[in-house]
Amino acid sequence: MLRIIVSLIGILLCFVFQTSVFSELGFSGTVPDILLILVVSAGYAKGQKSGMFIGFFSGLVMDLYFSDYVGILAGIYVLVGFLAGFTNKIYDKEDFFLPILTVGIGELLFSVI
Repeated sequence: MLRIIVSLIGILLCFVFQTSVFSELGFSGTVPDILLILVVSAGYAKGQKSGMFIGFFSGLVMDLYFSDYVGILAGIYVLVGFLAGFTNKIYDKEDFFLPILTVGIGELLFSVI
């Protein structure tokens, strides 16, 4: 239960930072997608179920704030969290290349879809 509450607080904090702080600090009109980084990190570190859970609620928050249709971004974030969860089996705390590669592939997949 505590893990779910902490995850929801993390989603809300990342959403607030992404929409307020980082939108003002954006370079050349680009804003980092902090929620996507959170989803990929959760899938990478904790597995598919956690990545999908955080992905669903992150996408739902983004849909409610930005989109006219509810569920499109939630589905994309769930898919990205699910695919990032496959890397959980090769998770290593000392490896820095794989998390960066996973976030890059997640951002590419999110942009293509």
